[in-house]
Parts: sequence; C-alpha cells; structure tokens
Amino acid sequence: MTETAHEGPNSGGTEAVEHDKEEHDEIVQVMKQFEGAEASSAEFTTLVKKLQDLLRHHANDEESDQFPALRTHLGQDTLVEVGTKVQAAKKLAPTRPHPSAPHSELFHKTVGPGVGMVDRLRDALTGRNT
Repeated sequence: MTETAHEGPNSGGTEAVEHDKEEHDEIVQVMKQFEGAEASSAEFTTLVKKLQDLLRHHANDEESDQFPALRTHLGQDTLVEVGTKVQAAKKLAPTRPHPSAPHSELFHKTVGPGVGMVDRLRDALTGRNT
C-alpha cells in the first residue's frame, strides 16, 4: 500500500480512519458554531471560510489518497459491494442538519435512519430537492 501522511505501511488504514474521525468532529464543531453567529457578522464569514477549508482538505484527502488506495487494494467485487452499501446508507441518512443531535456511531446507527425518514418526508411535503 502507498504510505500516506495518515497511515504507516502496517496500519491497515487505522490511522487514516482516526484522522477522518478527527476531521469530521472538527467539521461538526464548526457547523455548530454557526448556530450562534449572525449571518451578517465577521464571525459568520470567518466560519464559512474555515468550513470551506476543512471540507476542501477532507475531500482532497479522500480523492487523492484514500479512494485510490482502496481501488488498488480491493477487488472489483468488493468495491461494488462497498458502493452498494454507501448508496443504501445515503437513502437512510438525514437530509437536513441536526446540530443538537449527538455525534456518535450509536446514534447514527440506531436513530439516524428514523431521522432520515422524517427528513425525506419533510422534503417531499415541502418540495425540497436533496
């Protein structure tokens, strides 16, 4: 496996996963800061820039390091299986922000699909495209 800044040759991706979790947590914290910021304030503009930088960095890591490594080390059947699981998860995931919801794996696996269902119902009733 090609060694990246986030994993050693024997890490099996563990370090990359931990790095991603840290980045996700940082992104969530910035999004929660939006709750108290006025849209016309300098703080809001700073938060938008910070969120934009974090998202760009995270997407770049995935696109330039993680996805190519997966394609190199996983067979076609496994990639198709993972892709199918991602598409299924997207159908269950919430479509709206829920800043007061806990940011935990347990929440996302147990309550998240119900929240996603309610979001999709709201989207359908209001004509919101997601």
